[in-house]
Amino acid sequence: VVACNTFDTQAGDPFTITVLHTNDIHGRISEYPHADWNQMAGGFARLAAAVQDVRAQNPNTLLFDAGDLFSGTAICSLTEGRAVLLGAALTGYDAIVLGNHEFDYGQDLLTQYIEHSAIPLISANIQRRANGSPYAPGYVFFELNDVTIMVIGLTTPTTVTASHPHNVVGLKFMAPMPVVRRLQNHYANDYDVLIVLSHLGQEADRKLAADLAGIDLIIGGHSHSKLEEPVQVKDTTIVQAYQWGLYLGRVDLHMEGTSIQATSTTLLPMDEHIKPNPMVESILESWVQTTSHVLLQEVVGYVPEAVTRSAAWWVGDSPLGNLVTDALLWSTDADFALYNSGGLRADLAAGPVTLEDLYRVEPFGSSIRTLELSGRQVEQVFRHMAARGGEQISGATYTVVGSLPEDITIQGMPLAANERYTLAVSDFLAAGGSNYWMLPRAELLNDFGLVRDAIGAFLLAHPHYVPAAHGRIRWRRP
Repeated sequence: VVACNTFDTQAGDPFTITVLHTNDIHGRISEYPHADWNQMAGGFARLAAAVQDVRAQNPNTLLFDAGDLFSGTAICSLTEGRAVLLGAALTGYDAIVLGNHEFDYGQDLLTQYIEHSAIPLISANIQRRANGSPYAPGYVFFELNDVTIMVIGLTTPTTVTASHPHNVVGLKFMAPMPVVRRLQNHYANDYDVLIVLSHLGQEADRKLAADLAGIDLIIGGHSHSKLEEPVQVKDTTIVQAYQWGLYLGRVDLHMEGTSIQATSTTLLPMDEHIKPNPMVESILESWVQTTSHVLLQEVVGYVPEAVTRSAAWWVGDSPLGNLVTDALLWSTDADFALYNSGGLRADLAAGPVTLEDLYRVEPFGSSIRTLELSGRQVEQVFRHMAARGGEQISGATYTVVGSLPEDITIQGMPLAANERYTLAVSDFLAAGGSNYWMLPRAELLNDFGLVRDAIGAFLLAHPHYVPAAHGRIRWRRP
């Protein structure tokens, strides 16, 4: 048990327990312009004000985050998550589950955060391989008006490929269902309400609820799902609040004694109708200004038109994917360059490109590596790329047919099994990230600088470069 918070409230029957929740904030500690709403939105100061208002109405209120607080903004990367944890503490979170991106700044640093954070950082399905000990506290208990609530944290097992492999060395991510069932059996007489704080994704949450009885509420993350209405699977209610702090999810558990009689949910938009908490805003903005303002506003390049990512799966190459892979190829003089589409995190607006813009595009601090591969290994790379719906490429072309690659060319020539090729990739992929299992087996040639630095240098050296989709990746139905 990590902690037990007791709120001094009048016991009553019936009464309401309110559970507030967010997920996938991805480093957005400050408010930002929301194009669809045409106004400022999000930010911990606004969340803090909304939470404070709810708690003033109902002291029996808990606040949780379902993971991926980290990675997505420059301030998060520059402070290695510290600014985000500060924002969460000021907002008043009661527990946070570890998402895959909490590992982005390394296992050693995350271990420090787990051991010393004022907020419980929990996950029940991560073990140390050496001795089977838990990597983090798995659960937390709360006592509200004589109702005992157990909250179990779960982290997606895909973290082994969704984070840099070096960040999860020595850790085992276990299947969620047996872990929850074991804790249910062990603590069956110790709680009245069971909440799973899940960074598994909506489909995995549905499966967990279908396979395992006795979970009252699953608060989800990872899939960035906007559940305006809850998903009900048997007796389990599943909720999720989209992304980036745009919404504060609210679940009201209407209690009689220690039993839930009814559940109601809503998503509260964090727009300008909610005035940010001025104290929280002042503290966080001073942190942002002190840490990053001058550095991040440095102009590193220019693009004449917006540079966008692929809008959906199976759509071929994108302007941003081509820019990034062209930068990798230019920086290394490799035969071809590869970048995973999911690693491109933001578009570039037309006009000057600042260092802050590059942090948004590539917030992970990945570096570049070159690998030597045989023709056979290159074929394995392209098979994996095609199975993933197509990945961004430079110096090569290919066609995805069903889930297989055809018509592969490297530097304009058909792929040859007896040739050897040099590939430029991020260190994340070189280490086997995104399940590129064949790349750690390739020969490492050189280490280069950061991906974001290569993009900036490429733009500076190519002032008239116009990124566009050029049909490097084609798609044909089988």
